[in-house]
Amino acid sequence: MPKINPAFAEAIDEILKRHELSYRGASYRTGVNHTTILAMTKGYIPGKGIIVDFAVGLKENVNDLMEAAGYDRIPTEYVCDVTADQVREELLEYLVDAKRLKPEDIEQIRKELEEK
Repeated sequence: MPKINPAFAEAIDEILKRHELSYRGASYRTGVNHTTILAMTKGYIPGKGIIVDFAVGLKENVNDLMEAAGYDRIPTEYVCDVTADQVREELLEYLVDAKRLKPEDIEQIRKELEEK
């Protein structure tokens, strides 16, 4: 018999309302099947991987959703606080700055890195 948790159903409903998403819209953004999302709004608890996919796809806190589902939190050493968008932005800024570097600047950076 599947696990049912009304608090989890509430959390899913609140997320969908906040993002103004239908089940299919949430499915498109998360990769989680729309019928699974419908079941989640009724309190059915999916596997941990589906919860992670759902939370990450909507940029929600994974551990809050894991707790709402009745699972243990993922240890923080396995959780990254930096999003892919933030990494991409920093990388682009770095590349723009790198174009301005002179060869002697690059050599200095290389030496500093080798010392570490």
